[in-house]
Amino acid sequence: MVSVDDLIISLRIDETSNLGKLQKQLEALVGPKGEKAAALGIDPDLKRDLKIMKDRIIKFTPTVLVGENIKEASLSLAGDLRTNKNLTDVMLQRYNINIDKYESFIEELLNISMGISKMNNDQSKGFIAEMTKFRMIADMIGGDRKTLVKRLTRMKLEAGFHENIVKAFREAGIKMLSKPLMFELTKKSIGKSFDDVVDEYKLEDPVKFAALKEIFDKNSDMLKAISEAYEYMKGDIFDITEITQDMIEKDKDLRMIIVAQVVSAIKKSNWMVEQFYKAGKSFFTKGKRFGVAGPAELDTVVHRFSREALEQLGLDHIVGSKIDEATLNFLGEFKTVAGKSEGNYEATKRMVVQGYREMYFFVEEYTDELKNYIEEFLSKEEHKGWKIGVYKILPRLAKRLMGIAPDIDELLRTAKESLEKEKEEKEEETEAQKEFMNEAMREFFGATEEFVKPEKITKEYLEGKESTDKISDLVDGFEEMKDIVEDTNKKVSKINDEPEVLEDPSKET
Repeated sequence: MVSVDDLIISLRIDETSNLGKLQKQLEALVGPKGEKAAALGIDPDLKRDLKIMKDRIIKFTPTVLVGENIKEASLSLAGDLRTNKNLTDVMLQRYNINIDKYESFIEELLNISMGISKMNNDQSKGFIAEMTKFRMIADMIGGDRKTLVKRLTRMKLEAGFHENIVKAFREAGIKMLSKPLMFELTKKSIGKSFDDVVDEYKLEDPVKFAALKEIFDKNSDMLKAISEAYEYMKGDIFDITEITQDMIEKDKDLRMIIVAQVVSAIKKSNWMVEQFYKAGKSFFTKGKRFGVAGPAELDTVVHRFSREALEQLGLDHIVGSKIDEATLNFLGEFKTVAGKSEGNYEATKRMVVQGYREMYFFVEEYTDELKNYIEEFLSKEEHKGWKIGVYKILPRLAKRLMGIAPDIDELLRTAKESLEKEKEEKEEETEAQKEFMNEAMREFFGATEEFVKPEKITKEYLEGKESTDKISDLVDGFEEMKDIVEDTNKKVSKINDEPEVLEDPSKET
């Protein structure tokens, strides 16, 4: 097996370093793709060698990331990590990670190279820089490698993690609401302006109305309360993913659930599911708000899990409560990396403040501190009967098990083709701009040919052939062009760290 000493160690090349200058000079000499080589009389072998030199410089400069070469650097690094099989074997062994985790990092690099990553420009730069460290494992001790893996995982952003997990869950047949909204009802927001509507529903069926109000009075978890209320009124299991505002508006039983919840909110704060809140605005308040401060966005509300789905997705239970097949409509929170601070923040916000009594974290990486926090949380007397647990899930593994994971080799080919096409389009655009400018300049000097010949501009010429006004306008135009050029040159000289020095031809001997 190849040893760590056999690995090529990446170099950092600053733009102002000698190697950085060589890169600029090489491109100036042979062009971005070596197209200038023939014109300089360079033979094919040397041209090929120069291209290889340029490619290697790009490969070993992933931290020199300005403008366009972010995509090129990420593609080069991804290609090296994917195609170098000896490197792959060593990386998997030293980092103690599986191939799916390894490929998830390569996939993110390819997403950056294709411009479809969730990361912004600065975040992409940071990720590529950290991936360069990931490749340079020779001097890293075990603890540093473990920390780096967590850091890279966290950098992939929760938005992308959320999207991938939702796709995998739904492919496994799990129904859920992604990022649903909940609205808080309080005594202050309800006021007394709905007494007529409340009296109408109380008189319609006093027994049912009282039973519904009791459900919301005793239950702090609105997902559980709405499920129980729906089952009481309809005699069926409440599928939160199927209910719509339109369905509620047309169903008197469901409208009674809203009124009962509003009356209950006069005694204590209640949270209302978005579909019921919007339906309530439509018929209960004639389109006006309930006066809520604003919606609370949840990560997901999962309708129900099956044992088969848990196995298919490769979920690994880490700590705390476990999802039961009988569990309906519970809160799910997604974290790329979850530690004690993330666990404490979400548990306090969702369970203590908002009143949910069952919540599960789905994480790609976790810390021992999180495990300790969850165990301590559940052991407290005031949290008796509450359920909170942690499951580990690797999005790429879950998608692969579901048969929907993108093929890395195919992504690599697509990324290469995409970047090559992008370069060609930019080159064509540049050539078209040059041609346009050349044509425009030819037309300009053709129209002013007489005026650029000093011997033609005489007093008689000015007085006889053309009006003074036209000549003045033309001179003013030249002066304006001169000012623009001088101003531009000043700006360019400020940002050019190595301005070219032009020798005066008159001083040549």
